[in-house]
Amino acid sequence: MVDGVGGNDLMALVFDTAPDERLPEVAGWVPAPRPSLAGLAAGDLRDAVTRPLRQLAAAPGLLRRTRAADVLDYGRGLGESARRLAEPSAGFLNGPIGPRRRWTWTSVSLAELKQIRAAYGGTINDVVLTSITGAFRDLLADRHELTDGLVVRSLVPVSVRGPDEAGAVTNRVSAVLANLPAGEPDPLRRLGLIRQEMDSLKHTHQAVGAEVLTGMLGFAAPMWLALGTRAAFRIRQPLVQT
Repeated sequence: MVDGVGGNDLMALVFDTAPDERLPEVAGWVPAPRPSLAGLAAGDLRDAVTRPLRQLAAAPGLLRRTRAADVLDYGRGLGESARRLAEPSAGFLNGPIGPRRRWTWTSVSLAELKQIRAAYGGTINDVVLTSITGAFRDLLADRHELTDGLVVRSLVPVSVRGPDEAGAVTNRVSAVLANLPAGEPDPLRRLGLIRQEMDSLKHTHQAVGAEVLTGMLGFAAPMWLALGTRAAFRIRQPLVQT
């Protein structure tokens, strides 16, 4: 499975652009010998020691690229995020995940999304989030759980690819917490609220800050990080619904 701009760049390298492309001669390939258990253990130990040192060596460059104004904006954004976390959310949608899960999907015309964006402003993503919010509103109304001011808290993926990173095959994706205003009955008002919230999250660099915090996890040993991640996903959390 491949996602993101990096995936498109990889596909451009893998596939030809014409049906009659001449293929280059394939060089001979000899597989490396299977690693031993001792070799694997030594490699893990080496990575556990050198990875934090490499990240510490890269820290001055990160600080040079981070402006004081960006730090202040990020700090103000954290205060806004704390306020949003205090809003009443549909935490009753959270629950244990069982084996009887279903995958459903829908499709919509991109031209229609562009038409709505041109008429009412915002971005394509803002229009998509507004549509999703309307679907959550219908779901909550059918379950008689819809109240005024209720939000569905969503972890929204956001690209943090800079203009100088065109060609980097990594996906460069972070995430922000956004409150989907399911309790708002007016769809145009919902679009305005979502647009305002997403603009605030972009202005305060919350996605970039989340990426930096995630990168700090690299200081943990892989085994402890894996155990901690599994434990975190097993703990019931009321903050994010989707």
